[in-house]
Amino acid sequence: MADPECALTPRVLSPFQLSAHLDSLPIEQQRKALALNPSYVFFSASQGGAPGGSTGISLVGGRSGAVDPAFIPMGAAAVLVSKRPLVDASGTITGYQDFARIIFSHDKGGAIKGGARVDLYFGEGRAAQAVGNRMNQKGRLFLLVPH
Repeated sequence: MADPECALTPRVLSPFQLSAHLDSLPIEQQRKALALNPSYVFFSASQGGAPGGSTGISLVGGRSGAVDPAFIPMGAAAVLVSKRPLVDASGTITGYQDFARIIFSHDKGGAIKGGARVDLYFGEGRAAQAVGNRMNQKGRLFLLVPH
């Protein structure tokens, strides 16, 4: 149910629409709205510097992933093979590009359940946000373990 003070009705919103709506609210109403969302960490503002993950390590764009620690150990290294969206300056997807990279499980998320999901942090700024908000691709994750 919508909070009348936050003036947001239940509907499907893009991350950009949600961000714009939150920016239009006074700070106390922003806090109330964020408290309604169990995944609020994705919407919290920082005071500069890289945000910290649940491991206490600063997140690294394109390298830090959020996982379910019941399936993937925190701090683990893995190879992620997937496709990433290519976006233009307006945030519109113009295509997809294959990519493979080593990532690290630096964070966990309330919406991440099971071993078949990783949320990759793409960094700060509008360009990173545009890619991250549209990164909903199947892929493969190879956990690197010592021999």
